[in-house]
Amino acid sequence: MKNWLYNKVVIVTGASSGIGKEITKILISKYNCKVIGVARNENKLIEFKNSLLENNQKDFEYCLADVSIKEDWNKIYNFVKNKNCSLLINNAGTILPFQKADKVEDKDIERIFNTNFFSCVNGYKTFCNDFRKNKNSGIINIASVSAICALPGASYYSASKSALTSFSKIVSSEEHKNFFIGTYLPGTTKTNLFKNKDNVKPVLDEKTESILNKFSTSSEKMAKKIVKYIAKKKRYKIIGFDAKLLKFLNSLAPVKSSDLYLRIYKKSKLESFKDTL
Repeated sequence: MKNWLYNKVVIVTGASSGIGKEITKILISKYNCKVIGVARNENKLIEFKNSLLENNQKDFEYCLADVSIKEDWNKIYNFVKNKNCSLLINNAGTILPFQKADKVEDKDIERIFNTNFFSCVNGYKTFCNDFRKNKNSGIINIASVSAICALPGASYYSASKSALTSFSKIVSSEEHKNFFIGTYLPGTTKTNLFKNKDNVKPVLDEKTESILNKFSTSSEKMAKKIVKYIAKKKRYKIIGFDAKLLKFLNSLAPVKSSDLYLRIYKKSKLESFKDTL
């Protein structure tokens, strides 16, 4: 019996790079899916499509949209409404440079919540009625281990991912008899997230990024794990060695663990963390 993922029409947000791009490749090549990639940068989407094997290019379409804008979800819906779409993967995300919570501007707080949290709420509300008509439908919300292990200097990122995790787990229960909803919390992954063009300055300096990459999971490996759990209909997963380690430390000392991270920042003397001290 074929896995429920085979031959699906899937929407993947943030499909132009990182985990979203790798998830798309796997869905097309391994599960014979047709994928509608959603992102803002058309050049990246075209470049990605052209990078696919020639016989796979027909299985990738794209919709230019900004998932952080509520009205753009109508655009996404209208683009896919006649394509028999039955799986939405909310992967798009953003992060801010590390700094104390009181130093973050309101517009940046709004942006990070609109992208990391409200985009997933709007995605759910846009497609839930259609998906209830098909028990073989699903929504996957990609959160972060920061949701359960808050990192100093990333207060609003952690808060947005925590909100997403709680929301996703709740609607997973509410829709359990209707369609599948999965909530996945990846650890540190080598993606372009830390080079987000929306930020005035890079999230990480080169030295910090180099150190972090030693402990990070590649986007290809992370995508493989995520798709594996989707295929098995796992409703909740923490993914990556560092993610599981951070969860363990947080379970031992929920408050003191954040204090420990601050001390590590201070001892490291890395440029990326100076605004958190």
